Amino acid sequence: MLVLLMIVVLAVLALWMSNMQRKHPAALIMMGLMSVVLGGRAVAVLSDSYSDEYLGVLYAQEDPAPAGDSEIEVVPSEAASTEQEVAPPRVGKQPHELAVEPTPAFRYLTTPRPDWVETEAKKSEELYQIAVDSGLHVRARTAQQSLQEEVKAAVDAYVKDYLGSELAATLAGYSIEESDTGTTRTINLRLEDESYPIARERFDEQVEFDYGVMNQSHALVKIDKKVKDALDRRWSKVRATSRLFQTGLGVGAVLLLLGTMFSYLKLDTATRGYYTGRLQFGAAAAILAVIAASVVFANKIPWM
Repeated sequence: MLVLLMIVVLAVLALWMSNMQRKHPAALIMMGLMSVVLGGRAVAVLSDSYSDEYLGVLYAQEDPAPAGDSEIEVVPSEAASTEQEVAPPRVGKQPHELAVEPTPAFRYLTTPRPDWVETEAKKSEELYQIAVDSGLHVRARTAQQSLQEEVKAAVDAYVKDYLGSELAATLAGYSIEESDTGTTRTINLRLEDESYPIARERFDEQVEFDYGVMNQSHALVKIDKKVKDALDRRWSKVRATSRLFQTGLGVGAVLLLLGTMFSYLKLDTATRGYYTGRLQFGAAAAILAVIAASVVFANKIPWM
């Protein structure tokens, strides 16, 4: 209906403009093209409206239902009505069921297990302790090596928190070593040529699963007051060295800048201004070189 109305309006406008004294050919051509396009659209709409599908639906609605079918009354059974009341409505797709894999069954072959194996970390002013395990490994030697790495990670985390710096674990300069004294293996923290035992309690066990036997090692790490004092002394030296380098860098940069300016003024006076432009260029290049070198050295110094 709207398309037909637009065609009528365009036709009226074209007739009115054609009767004017000063005609506009371009406007008339545009209106003619728009009328043709709208007319084609109207024909397409009318043809779609009266397609075979539309006529089939229309005739199906007009045909009366058979007499025999109209007399049949369908009564839903009690079971069907109950199912319709109880069953929830189906909206969209059914939700995916979460597939939870069962935990593999296992049992400890090495018993009894010490009580400290399952204890949580404890922290106080005098002592910090945490139970560390290596994880499950096929070989016992691999489990023991992994335990030493896990102890190192636990000590690093504590040192960062205790000294209050992310660089503490790197700059403190300690290492984790293992020593054997007969049948006892001890994990030690070595700092400034001194060794501090931090894990005397060790436990190696075997765990049997459905797919085989795995090995796992445990250690109870204890960092006492003696180790903390050694860390404090070491960290004080690291901070003093860092501040010394920072001061030296600042003083050196200032002296180089002053020396550059003094050399420029002296040379300019000696040459009576004949090479002022070249000297200024050289002084600027020297100043930029000093600044760049200072930045490079500053990035290598830990700022604490």
